Amino acid sequence: MAEPRPKPVLFIRTSALGDVILATSAVRRFRAARPDTPVLFLTRADWAPVLYHNPDIDRVLVLKREPRGLRCVNAAIT
Repeated sequence: MAEPRPKPVLFIRTSALGDVILATSAVRRFRAARPDTPVLFLTRADWAPVLYHNPDIDRVLVLKREPRGLRCVNAAIT
């Protein structure tokens, strides 16, 4: 029987650009330890371009600044 696919892991950093950049070191270490686990990263639209070409991140999710923003992200993940 084949092993089940690992569930994705979501990193969230929405504050300052420096915090987003520093969080990528945690992403890199996680990816090294669990290379088969999909990595998602949630951030603000302002900081998303910094993450788009990161080889350790499978998908960048952008937090929309609207009343239903978090619900929209939740729907995209599930």
